[in-house]
Amino acid sequence: WKGLYNRNPEHFNRLYKLAYVHPSSETDLELVLSDWEHRSYTLADRLICVTQCGADFVRKGVAGALPPTDIIPNGMDDFYEKRTVSRKKDKLIRLVYVGALSPGKGLPFILEALRGVKQRGYDNIQLRIAGSGHPRFVDSLASQYCDLDVRFLGLLPFDKLKEVYQNSDIGVIASLQEQASYVALEMSMFGLAVITTAVDGLDEMFTDGVTALKVGVTFSAEDGLKVDVKMLEDKLIELIEDKKKRHRLGYNARQMYLEKLTLEQMTERTVSIYRQLIR
Repeated sequence: WKGLYNRNPEHFNRLYKLAYVHPSSETDLELVLSDWEHRSYTLADRLICVTQCGADFVRKGVAGALPPTDIIPNGMDDFYEKRTVSRKKDKLIRLVYVGALSPGKGLPFILEALRGVKQRGYDNIQLRIAGSGHPRFVDSLASQYCDLDVRFLGLLPFDKLKEVYQNSDIGVIASLQEQASYVALEMSMFGLAVITTAVDGLDEMFTDGVTALKVGVTFSAEDGLKVDVKMLEDKLIELIEDKKKRHRLGYNARQMYLEKLTLEQMTERTVSIYRQLIR
């Protein structure tokens, strides 16, 4: 249901209010949007969820008996290589955003926070944006924030995206809903210091102050769901000023990836469940 944010914000806001502001068991059942969705949960032999919050949603949102459920986080192959930017001569702080250019991914909030950072005297910041979106939306952002050092890179093949990750200092994620972000996984794999919104699977994946810095979201009947731009601004400045903290967060995120989020681990867990079902 959270995918409604982009295509039907009024319906999204109504459901968000019911789910988080005035929750009830009747609300939980309303969050399953179709009979097909309901049947996909109840008729399976086994449910595999990539996050605990996903499993909790199914358990609360579906009436009747459910099959056994397992949690298997997303995983991917290790493409890590050491960064190539020379810090002796280059004092530019490079931020990177990767993902769809859509309202639900929160890019306008990142740009607004970046403007606040610049107004507070930090002008050695560059934001590189990798991803695609509706041309009108992208053109609107480029025009509205033309005072900032922002590079729209478009949709990149992974070899090029690897170079962007390797040459960046801070990864920024401002999604308003995110089940299991491959971008968060990639940034962790490449040892980036990450600033992320504390929503859904992102909140579950990262530990604040250890593997990332988290930013809250706000909700009101008038404005709907929004990222706390002032908090995001403060977190950006915190990492811009503290190189050691950037390195520590990046190192910890990299270790988290190695311990929990490799492709081998995901594959082994999945195959184990298939073997149980076959037996």
